[in-house]
Amino acid sequence: MSGGIPVCLSNFNNSLLVLKVRSNQLDGPIPSGWATGIRLKMIDLSKNKLQEKIPKSLMECKMLEYLDLGNNQIRDAFPSWLGSLPELNILILSSNAFYGRMENPKLNLIVFPKLQIIDLSHNRFNGTLPLGYFEKWISMKNLDGKNSPPKYMLETIDFSSNRFDGEIPKLIGKLKELHLLKFSNNNLVGGIPVAITKLTNLEYLDLSQNKLVGKIPMELSTQLTFLSFLNVSHNRLTGLIPRGGQFETFQSSSFDGNLGLCGKPLLKECSSNSRSLPPPSLTSSGEFGFDWKLVLLGYGCGFLFGVLIRHVVIKKKPDWFANTFSKLPTRRRRRHVL
Repeated sequence: MSGGIPVCLSNFNNSLLVLKVRSNQLDGPIPSGWATGIRLKMIDLSKNKLQEKIPKSLMECKMLEYLDLGNNQIRDAFPSWLGSLPELNILILSSNAFYGRMENPKLNLIVFPKLQIIDLSHNRFNGTLPLGYFEKWISMKNLDGKNSPPKYMLETIDFSSNRFDGEIPKLIGKLKELHLLKFSNNNLVGGIPVAITKLTNLEYLDLSQNKLVGKIPMELSTQLTFLSFLNVSHNRLTGLIPRGGQFETFQSSSFDGNLGLCGKPLLKECSSNSRSLPPPSLTSSGEFGFDWKLVLLGYGCGFLFGVLIRHVVIKKKPDWFANTFSKLPTRRRRRHVL
């Protein structure tokens, strides 16, 4: 399909639940006022040629749970106002021309209260990582039952291939439910915070192509027992590469481009003054040699789509949600079938 998005879609405002027109040739601006339906739960306009800014009329879609505008030509600042959508689970703005700083939200403002996935990769965002948003996301918790402890909502953060600078904030370690964290290809400095070792559910960590310095925390090899993918290549890291646990499964490409690193799996041996005792070895679960993309499917669309789905699939090709909005079994936290 080509041409612009027809404004006549507003005729279906009272009945439309899902709008999915990905992978077409739609161009021009996203019309203002067409998507104000009180029942709309999914909007997927990805992989088109849409331009200009995101219309603020989307704020009227109070039941919206899934918004994918990735792979377009949208030029806009970060649409912080989308944080007012009370049911939004998945926000994908990747591969556009978004720019500028992500200004901290106001102290008493609730932003993205149910967000699980945020993908801002391959844009032109700059400035320091948005500490204010991390603080808000740390406070977001989901209660599964009266006797169950609260769980943090956010599970996936992809801010890769932007122009973020400054250090990785230590409070990132408080996002206990994170399964994927990707800050690669930015201008981040400082060290890898030990606080990341508190992300015990983490499966995918990519900090490559930054300006990080110092040693790789030894605790990463003992605490992150579900880590299936690690990439810290092309930084300025030094010292002995930790051993044991999942670190036994990572290839040398995970550490390439750090002239100061030594030890296995690199061929460079450590001198006596750079050695330290390695952590105790743990049984590894095998290597997953994949490039990322993830599908964490999940949210209820009333009678039409069923209950919230929490299933992560990491794929080789950078195509997130192709043919994926369907019923899947409830996610198992400790195992994945890849």
